[in-house]
Amino acid sequence: MCRLALLVRTQNYKLAEHEFATFHNMEAPNFYFEYSPQRYPGRTGSIIPFSLRLLHAELPFNLNRTNEALDRLYYLLAIIGRIQSNLEKGFREDGSISEPDLVYRQASLNLWTARKIRVLSSCLSIFLHKLDYQSALNIVRQLTHLCSDNQVVLRGFCSLLGRVHLQAANNLAICSLYVGRLSESIKVLENLTTTGLTSQPINNSDVITTASTTTGFSTPFTFNARCRRFCLHDVMISNLAVLYEVESDLATLKKVNLLKKLIEISGEPVHISSFKLSMKQ
Repeated sequence: MCRLALLVRTQNYKLAEHEFATFHNMEAPNFYFEYSPQRYPGRTGSIIPFSLRLLHAELPFNLNRTNEALDRLYYLLAIIGRIQSNLEKGFREDGSISEPDLVYRQASLNLWTARKIRVLSSCLSIFLHKLDYQSALNIVRQLTHLCSDNQVVLRGFCSLLGRVHLQAANNLAICSLYVGRLSESIKVLENLTTTGLTSQPINNSDVITTASTTTGFSTPFTFNARCRRFCLHDVMISNLAVLYEVESDLATLKKVNLLKKLIEISGEPVHISSFKLSMKQ
């Protein structure tokens, strides 16, 4: 196992795949303890450790075979789901009738939940690589549900959820521009930079960043100061600045108004160069 892990770590993916081929699909009878009861008395389950199965599932992604990697990962998720279902019904992991004690069952559920989170994280990386934002959002929501008791981890997932939304909407704005819908493209980016993708009032200040109360500027867009603002990318502001320049001669005024609004919002800072304002000496 250490050799295979090192081959992957050193990016010798072809060699690692060649050596993994000796295991086939890792489901042969001789890969289970029950195959040799004399050698492994009283033991059940797979001889192959979970970490090796996960390594095998992720390997095709490194060889540009993302769909194959997803198939393997979702197969692992199906196995994990079946094991969790057996435990929740009071059986052992393999579905045997012998009822485990409560401490063992809870420890096993925690272990398989952690493994599920690890597999889902691998799926998320692949979906983001494929720019499949809808699937990525679904994975993040599952992870958020599984980690709902950990506020630190939950805050990270909330940030990630916002970044995926921002990237998806930024791409939508660029697509609108390409098909000649300049005003629609500007509207998408303006809504993102000011409302943070949601119109719901904020209730939990520990998890999400609140916006400060603002006074009205004469701006071409509506601003809701009570809305959550997710992490803001410099590239999004830069794109909006370019679109302002294409749209009208009032680009500088619009950029300044946007800058005034963003100054009053707490969160990730935006570099001044993103606004593409000409500075007079």
